[in-house]
Amino acid sequence: MMPPATTVRTSDLVERVGALFLPPQPAVTGPGRVGVEVELLPVRRIGHVLRPVSLPEVEACLRSDPALRRDGHISFEPGGQLELSPPPATSVAGCLDALTALLGRVRRCGTDSGITFVSAAVSPWHDTDEIGLQNDGPRYSTMQAHFDRIGPAGRAMMRQTAALQICLDLDAVSDGDHLRWHALNQAAPVLTAMLAASAVAAGRPTGLRSTRIAIWQSVDATRTGFDAEHTIGEPVPD
Repeated sequence: MMPPATTVRTSDLVERVGALFLPPQPAVTGPGRVGVEVELLPVRRIGHVLRPVSLPEVEACLRSDPALRRDGHISFEPGGQLELSPPPATSVAGCLDALTALLGRVRRCGTDSGITFVSAAVSPWHDTDEIGLQNDGPRYSTMQAHFDRIGPAGRAMMRQTAALQICLDLDAVSDGDHLRWHALNQAAPVLTAMLAASAVAAGRPTGLRSTRIAIWQSVDATRTGFDAEHTIGEPVPD
């Protein structure tokens, strides 16, 4: 049985999150380092149709800027999504400036090869079979086999979705990072509603504002739900 859902007042949630994530007054020195990871979907226009681009083609196009992979710590997700992970900056402005410069370099490489790198939460055009498992290393092959035993959402998450991830240095709190973990899980429905931007997937409207979160909630019900819909344990340390 799932545990009963817990009702949390918005005002209480705001106060709790603020206490956990804002440094104590008056010693406000900023958030520390700020990092970001951005995933992009590579596509190519053939006539009037957009087609997914294979990982070898993407890797080839990046060779026109030999230092880009090192500067952006570029890696690839299982569906061939290009992930930029620049070094953390000492300010939000510095992080944005570095990211903007790297995105410009990526897109110039793509333009030279007829590839467009799209920022989207879910591919609006292609299904999991069209995209394929582009990065089929041991990690992703194992993940796919595990998720396939649960249902189709794992493949959709791995191949169709992309994300923007923000990483912050945070001061220690007296009760430990697990409080932040729980607070973020409780805030997830509100944040999802604020940032919903994926109403179309695989060429058709889904009837949802955030198809991406619907996919994630179905990947593994013990780990990717909201609040009482999954088991919230302790965060795993790095």
